[in-house]
Amino acid sequence: MNDSNINRIRLAEFLRSRRERLQPVDFGLPVFRRRRTTGLRRDDVAALADISLTYYTWIEQARELNLSRGVVDSIAGALRFNSAERKYIATLAGLPANDDPDFGDKLHPTVAHILGDSSACVLVRDQWFNVVDASPLARVVFSIGTNLLRNNVIWRLCFDTNFSAIWTEHKRELELYVGMFRQSLAIDPGSNAGNHLLQELNNHPDFATLWNACDVELQPSPEDYFRDQPWELRHPDLGLIRFYRISMALPGSKHALTVFSPADEITSKTFEQVSSLSARADEAERLRVSA
Repeated sequence: MNDSNINRIRLAEFLRSRRERLQPVDFGLPVFRRRRTTGLRRDDVAALADISLTYYTWIEQARELNLSRGVVDSIAGALRFNSAERKYIATLAGLPANDDPDFGDKLHPTVAHILGDSSACVLVRDQWFNVVDASPLARVVFSIGTNLLRNNVIWRLCFDTNFSAIWTEHKRELELYVGMFRQSLAIDPGSNAGNHLLQELNNHPDFATLWNACDVELQPSPEDYFRDQPWELRHPDLGLIRFYRISMALPGSKHALTVFSPADEITSKTFEQVSSLSARADEAERLRVSA
């Protein structure tokens, strides 16, 4: 099965899942007629999108069609998709995605921290959410070992109980990464690495439930990276850590840089203490090697 076939199937699956979530009364549609299915019917969506029922049925049957931007946008509008969902179905349809949301002149707290203080907590991950490098501070905060083989963020949120337990919003964190992972597979549906990870993660019931829900997130997700309230960790050694974060694509690669900044004075002091200890440990190691 080639990439376009895979994405046609995923598009059909996604549209069905979203259609079944919506209620006719929310669209001003009559509810007195007998309905054999929950949510909207195919003819409801076709009418709302101003396309033929036959054509919309073919889309949900994953038939080979050359979907136009107009048709995709009409369906997205009919089903009231958000920006992440619009980008996702455009990708699945083989169309260039619209521009990401513009946040204007808003300055993210993490960017302000980088501008004013060089002691930030950072890590680099690939498109499948494997951590490929991290600062000494990030290694301590997120318990990242020198062997990066099992430092996949989604895998750890599912199978690493010590790592998953530190997140006070574990479910939302997992939802975020599963949604971004779905977007990554839409971009590269034939990836051996991506599909191997999907197969392995599907062995975990929490992941399987979220994956089958067909939710999708932009990568990075504006709803989470630009939210007002900070994220929290309850670290077994460092205590409560509250931070903001922002993720940026690195030019010329499929890697992304995620930067974490303290959201309060206690976390700021914790970061400073860990950074100081790490620096002294590095200096001791250099002296040992040079002796």
